[in-house]
Amino acid sequence: MDSLSYEARVRSDAVWDDPSNSKMKAERKDRNVLMPGEILTIPDPEVKWEDNKHTGLTHIFKRTLPTKEFKFQVLMGMPLTGGKLTACRPKIEIDGKEVTGTLTNDWVTCQIPPNAKEAVITLYYTLGQKELAEVLKERKYTVKLGFLRPVTTPEGQVDRLTNLGFMAPLPNGATPTLSQALKLFQASYGIKPVNGIAGDDTVKKLKELTGDPD
Repeated sequence: MDSLSYEARVRSDAVWDDPSNSKMKAERKDRNVLMPGEILTIPDPEVKWEDNKHTGLTHIFKRTLPTKEFKFQVLMGMPLTGGKLTACRPKIEIDGKEVTGTLTNDWVTCQIPPNAKEAVITLYYTLGQKELAEVLKERKYTVKLGFLRPVTTPEGQVDRLTNLGFMAPLPNGATPTLSQALKLFQASYGIKPVNGIAGDDTVKKLKELTGDPD
């Protein structure tokens, strides 16, 4: 909803509280979740009128656009050498544009436009050495923003496994199949595998980790 409001130049609160959306608001209870087939009414932008008080002066106004906080936790893909991960710093690109962010206690945090579609996080690090070009390593993660297909569909499972890092290229450079990614996910969280498909326990864990509503 914040994304649609942003693109329409309407306050998200005005959309969320519009009487035409009251039924969906009561059912959904979370403005960040819209389901296929739902109809959302976006009211016209607010217009403010003031008396003309001409002073002969020129004023420059700068509009501050709303942003949303983006948080990305690094849980997978770190070197398993037992060495200390040091001098780690992130490069964050939102829809191809680099933005300023921080890395604290495994969390990458930055501010993004509400209608952002993709984040690419590159982590630069060393293993107990000074940050020199010859020892500097990197890990790159791509996260789709704002849209996840239903978790009960194979496409929705790919969306979530991609965001969680389980669809990253294999050592031979090949992209994992959904079945391979599900098996790795299930093994990582102690879930009994179900012939390479997402059973109830897998779907429940995927929903838990990606903030899906019940």
